[in-house]
Amino acid sequence: MIVGPTVIPQDARIDGRMETSGDLLVEGRCDGDIFVGGTITVGRTGICRAVIRARAAVVHGEVIGGIVCAETLTIVQGARVVGDIRAPEVDVAPGAHLEGKVDLLPSAPADEGPARIPLAVRTLRGAPRPIPLPPSLRPRNEPTTP
Repeated sequence: MIVGPTVIPQDARIDGRMETSGDLLVEGRCDGDIFVGGTITVGRTGICRAVIRARAAVVHGEVIGGIVCAETLTIVQGARVVGDIRAPEVDVAPGAHLEGKVDLLPSAPADEGPARIPLAVRTLRGAPRPIPLPPSLRPRNEPTTP
């Protein structure tokens, strides 16, 4: 059975924590923490006021908050990101707006799986805020935290 991405349509607004093990397409608005086991795509009409943790991310719209990716983060022309970003590979296209710190994480060898994602992300207020990973993104040797 082939299942497509979870979609937040243009006329929808989600407040609070969101978690999916697959891909996520945001065309509407999401406020809160977002955990994605696959790729999150913020469409041209998408607005995320959130801390995002995902395997990969592509931003066409607007993200206000931190983004942490285990693999790649792409910010396309016309997109706007305000917040710190962390990933082993970051691609910012000419004409994209990025305001925040860029932290390149070390890439994991292919046989070790995705790079370890730190538990703390700086928010717009600058204070470290622990964010536990969902089980699907948690490294095998990482202890669970309440």
